[in-house]
Amino acid sequence: RPQAPTPRPNPKPASPSLIPSLSPKPSAMATFAEGADASALPPCKLMLGTDSGLTLRRGLPTAATEEEEKGFSSAGLPEDPAMAEPMGVGILHVADDGSMLACADAEDVWVRRTSGDGPDEVFRAANPRTMALAFSSKCTYLLAWQRWDQADTAAGAGAGGGNLKVFRVADGAVVGSYMLRKRVAEAWPAIQWSADEAFCTRMVTNEVRIETGLFDGGQRPEPITRIRLERVQGFALSPGAGYPLRVATYTPQAKGGSPPPRVAIWHWTPSEGAEAADPMPVATKTLTRAEEVELDWSPTGSGVLIRTSSAVDHSGDSYYGGTGLFLMAGDGSFDCIVTPPKEGKIEDAQWSPNGREFVLVAGSQPAKATLFNLKGEGVFDFGTAHRNTVKWAPHGRFLMLGGFGNLVGEMTFWDRNKLKPMGTTEAPTPATTYGWSADSRYFLTATTRPRMNVENSVHLFRYNGEGPLLSQHFEYLTLAQWLPGSEIYPDRPQSPLRLKRKKKEAKEGKPTATAAKPAGRYVPPSARGSTGATSRVAEQLRAEHDAGSSSRKLSGVKAYRPPGAGVPGMPVGAPQPKTETKSKAAKARERRRRKEEEKKAAEAAAMVAAAAAPAPAPAEPVDPAKKLKKL
Repeated sequence: RPQAPTPRPNPKPASPSLIPSLSPKPSAMATFAEGADASALPPCKLMLGTDSGLTLRRGLPTAATEEEEKGFSSAGLPEDPAMAEPMGVGILHVADDGSMLACADAEDVWVRRTSGDGPDEVFRAANPRTMALAFSSKCTYLLAWQRWDQADTAAGAGAGGGNLKVFRVADGAVVGSYMLRKRVAEAWPAIQWSADEAFCTRMVTNEVRIETGLFDGGQRPEPITRIRLERVQGFALSPGAGYPLRVATYTPQAKGGSPPPRVAIWHWTPSEGAEAADPMPVATKTLTRAEEVELDWSPTGSGVLIRTSSAVDHSGDSYYGGTGLFLMAGDGSFDCIVTPPKEGKIEDAQWSPNGREFVLVAGSQPAKATLFNLKGEGVFDFGTAHRNTVKWAPHGRFLMLGGFGNLVGEMTFWDRNKLKPMGTTEAPTPATTYGWSADSRYFLTATTRPRMNVENSVHLFRYNGEGPLLSQHFEYLTLAQWLPGSEIYPDRPQSPLRLKRKKKEAKEGKPTATAAKPAGRYVPPSARGSTGATSRVAEQLRAEHDAGSSSRKLSGVKAYRPPGAGVPGMPVGAPQPKTETKSKAAKARERRRRKEEEKKAAEAAAMVAAAAAPAPAPAEPVDPAKKLKKL
């Protein structure tokens, strides 16, 4: 995760016995700003899982020249000396800073370094049937969950017993163990530490416990306080630093439909004295028609996105069920329903690394992508395209909007600061994994097993979509992933020289290196060469598509606020503006009144026209004898 901000002042002074003193870490960003050269920084590393095992490879230099890129493309991905020999791995977990790898196979669990500083393997311990791994916030502890067995119940929880173990990374000692028969996705990791590891949260039956985060002496920490909730099914601790601690909890719907599913945010601040204050709920959100819920905190803890899904779409618009998105502020001051920019399924929603905004992709294909702020208001419309994925660069400057899976793999790269597209390209092979490098300069797409057993390959693109700079094919590839660790790399804008050259080539009409040949539209052979090759209906549909795919800034509020939430810009306590609604009878009377007025106006116009017409000539006198003879 990005480096945590400076903690806010606590409402109450924290107890010195509860919160350990922490020395601030030196910032790599500040070191670079003082005069370091970007070319001196090490290249980013990526992990590849081949038929021989897990290997570490080096990517392109963070400030590579065009000559270096050409040489790199011909040579392929070089091996990293930190892992000279391939390693067989069944379960893999990477630390947030990319410095360590937690690995497991059928018998053992171990941790090894990726930097090459010190011994490669930190510790190795016997732990069969390991199915999931997770590091603590500062990589002091490793959490390992084994598939439950009857022998675990017989041994009991305690030192060495139980199927959920806490290892101390420094020496591999088991400092805590618990019983956890079923691993729930909404509550994993089962133990979540605060940013300074002073406290941790753990869910048990009908409650979420807040405990001391330091496991010393092999004894399990005693709970400091509890959040008591019946049927609690999931929880998530905010990743932001500072106090109060923010915990989001999810309670599913009870049998019979009452009470409905609910999400709550709880605050807890350590206090002095033996008595610890109970967590306080600062916000509660009732969800409708939610069978599955995913809690996604922003990197700074400023807000939490709540993604809901249900097997049945009660509106009848979709056969594949319904989805929803809600937003709650971390301090409990605001909550709203995030209105999708286009009706349809919510494809993806991802927070920016700065924690102040997020991008939502939703709607029937072609889907629409929109940038939202912390108030749930639409800020920028990225237009419509066939896409279902959002990927932010680690520094938050660049953004990729793409369509993978059952889509063709088109990728559009945006500059968030300028809100302008940098380039569009397409993945050469169906991409199953993708992601940004730690320096935000390169983007990776890969085709791996078991999703795709053919065309296993890795492709590297520049931050603006140029490329692929490298395409390397493998007979057997199961993993392709960048190592995180953006703290040591600077936040760099687009390269000015390459940007000027690209603009010059576009002005002169020269094709760029990544300009794809337009496929054009299909024209039947009988109509080729004529001006009316396509129908008017096709032209109209194409014009509507082109008009909808353009990006634009948004000024209106796109969020739904519950009654009483107020209107932006109005003083607090001001009366809400009332919208006039008419009944059906009132509307019918209005229509009759308008018809009568129109009829009267037509009659008056006819009378005026008759008065203005010339008088008819006088008729000649009729002879009675002639009239009688005619009869």
